[in-house]
Amino acid sequence: MGCGLVQWCQGAQRLQSVLRPLGWSADILIITSDDASDAEDASSANVTGKAGEQHASATEDCPGAISLRVPTDLTTALDGCRERWRTERASIIAGLASHHVDQRQTLLRHIRPSQLRRNFYKWAPFKLTEYDALLVADVDIDLLPHEQSTQQIAAAWRSGLPQLLARDSNVHVVGTPDDLAPLNNGMLLVRPSRALYDDGLAVLQTCHFNDSHGWDRIGRPQELSLEQRHLDGTLAYQPGNTELFSWKNKKFYRRNDWSFTDAKAGQGFFFYMLCVRHRVCRSARYLQDPRHMAMHWMGGGSKAWEVPKGGLRNAPIRTLATMRDYLSRTSVINAIGPRSTPCLRRLWALQRRIEQHPRYQASYASTGGFTPNPIMPVF
Repeated sequence: MGCGLVQWCQGAQRLQSVLRPLGWSADILIITSDDASDAEDASSANVTGKAGEQHASATEDCPGAISLRVPTDLTTALDGCRERWRTERASIIAGLASHHVDQRQTLLRHIRPSQLRRNFYKWAPFKLTEYDALLVADVDIDLLPHEQSTQQIAAAWRSGLPQLLARDSNVHVVGTPDDLAPLNNGMLLVRPSRALYDDGLAVLQTCHFNDSHGWDRIGRPQELSLEQRHLDGTLAYQPGNTELFSWKNKKFYRRNDWSFTDAKAGQGFFFYMLCVRHRVCRSARYLQDPRHMAMHWMGGGSKAWEVPKGGLRNAPIRTLATMRDYLSRTSVINAIGPRSTPCLRRLWALQRRIEQHPRYQASYASTGGFTPNPIMPVF
């Protein structure tokens, strides 16, 4: 989570201010961690004390937010995946010699048990039936970019949320397909269901998966009679359709296997549970009005709020451009003053370093003014 929480919370607060005038109550919730992941982080010499800093940051950098721990029943169910993760990690480590040395640490970080467990934290909101709906987003999502019209976003929610919550609706999630997966679980609009949540725990307790037939070895994609629809019930794929990211246009469907990004982890589990096993998912539209588009800050091996491996001196121009754009959208006005926090001061200092970088002006010229991050629709 780290200092990315600062901008995430600012976006969440802007969205909260749009939703409340519609007559809705809106809380900001932060799922922090679980005991197993904390124990692994605390035992690592490189991240000693990180877990405690993370929980402190959740309250310091997002005042007014409600901090939640991962439910114990979810962490217990995830223990069912330990043996599979151990076997997969051993296999990946055995093959690391074939990767460039700069890629090895990134690969090792992604297959750490604590990192794999965090992929499933977003299942916890399905248990929160005291809420009608939850917009679940990773820390690298800007929930309300400054370019977005607040009036348009209010109109999108006024139209879209009642469709999700309709009494005759069996939909429990609206998500975004992308180039790498049929369901990007970095941002999901969720209608909680305790029955769905409990069934997910049962699947995790066995944690069966393979690349050809997927979770619970349910079958190859072309054998599953998959039907991708939007929230209004219309089909997302028709011959000649220009809608972006239809499943049948994607590599996983054409390959007829489950080898898409994170298929064996969180994204594959969510796709299986919501779109295959229970058929309660809908795909957000990229091309519609009114719309609410969020921004995903993709950073590859590092995040936009972190100094990349090798330092700023050796950072590619594209990385500098991403960091420059991200920091320019993050308010650090309170970095010096009574409301300052360690993360605000760190981001303020990083912003100054970027602005003083000898290639700062070149980062504008080389990118041609584009924003090097994808946008994701909510509805």
